Amino acid sequence: MTALTLRLQNIAAAYGAQLVLEDVTLDVRAGELVALLGRSGCGKTTLLKIVAGLLPPTRGEVFFGQENFTHVPAARRGVGVVFQKPLLFPYLNVFDNIAFGLKMRGIAKSETRMRVAEALHAVQLEGYESRRAAELSGGQEQRIALARALVTRPRVLLLDEPFSALDASLRIEMRSLVSRLQRELHITTLFVTHDQHEAATLAARIAFLDDGRLLQTGAPRDLYLTPATPAVAHFFGWLVIEGKLCATQSVTDNGIRCDTALGRLTGTPRSPLANHKDESVWLAIHPAQVRIVTAPERSLTDDATENLLPATIEAVVDFGARVTYTVRLRSNDLLTIDLSRDAHHEARTTFDMDENICVSLPREAVLIFHK
Repeated sequence: MTALTLRLQNIAAAYGAQLVLEDVTLDVRAGELVALLGRSGCGKTTLLKIVAGLLPPTRGEVFFGQENFTHVPAARRGVGVVFQKPLLFPYLNVFDNIAFGLKMRGIAKSETRMRVAEALHAVQLEGYESRRAAELSGGQEQRIALARALVTRPRVLLLDEPFSALDASLRIEMRSLVSRLQRELHITTLFVTHDQHEAATLAARIAFLDDGRLLQTGAPRDLYLTPATPAVAHFFGWLVIEGKLCATQSVTDNGIRCDTALGRLTGTPRSPLANHKDESVWLAIHPAQVRIVTAPERSLTDDATENLLPATIEAVVDFGARVTYTVRLRSNDLLTIDLSRDAHHEARTTFDMDENICVSLPREAVLIFHK
């Protein structure tokens, strides 16, 4: 059995009467980096503060290994935290900023010098010991904040959207740095972000939070391709619409037919459905599996006539090797569709603004959820 560094058991938290976390249970393996993903206000930072000991849970328990740390003070948890803002001491130089936590722990000066040198080497800022915080760039400040967290050799590293204030190129650089350090040092890490691309880039496993609940945990491709709920599907770019089960379903039919504002659609149930007439359901449509076809193609194959929806090209962005189309369906919903250009592929990939087309939805591109 893989060793656990961190276990959150039925965590709940409230600010006054407002419940912000409810029954969150999450296991993090030793040396694993897990991304806590979700929109702003979903409870990610609150959960991080509970792990760090900066906020007590209303209910639930926090374990490090087999030991219950729920009521252990933050200073005794052995946790390193990097916030969105570096929070460096402006009156201290880089060396003293990094060494601050070691001095508070009474670590000998010789060992402190050695650890600070190691931390600066890890974040690639050797020679910056005498610099003042005001002399550092934004990216350098976050590297120093990371070094200050690493120098204490934490059992768990907590990163709370640390790169969101940086420009795009610096974010890429810092993601690469964190990924390298996490692999080399095998530090158990929780990384909070609202950016799904950032989560997928850094983490082998994503824990998705929405309105204080942990809705799905898994590899990035699992959340992208097989969302567990309509909320997960919506966050990962699926179009989510309402529908009702059709009155009759074929026993041998591989799909389930539903009536929607887009017309009748056949999809795949995400979980067993009661199959009651007019039962209300959610349908999620995956844009990555949608194909654009023109009217003459509609009668070519049976597949081309199933789940075929009239639409209009609303916007076109041509990247050369691929083209991104925004299409407006008759329900007024928008779908963004990426088409790759392939010189050896006969399918048409170029369509014009305001052109009337159809979108073809494979059954596996339409998931059906209980409402």
